Amino acid sequence: MIKKCPSHGFFRGETCSCGDAGTIILTDEQTERLGRFISGALRHFPDDLGLAMNQHGWVDVEVLIDATAA
Repeated sequence: MIKKCPSHGFFRGETCSCGDAGTIILTDEQTERLGRFISGALRHFPDDLGLAMNQHGWVDVEVLIDATAA
């Protein structure tokens, strides 16, 4: 699970290091599905999402975020 602490931001686990329970941002299933989608997009169909990789195989993170939000 990915959660967000109002004081410290995103974290994984039951509680933030400050003890706050946080708000659920993504469940374990959603995290897994998003990871698989991003891996597939980068490895197998970057052109379909308009992702242009540089000579080292990197994609601008803002472009990746925009592509996954569409």
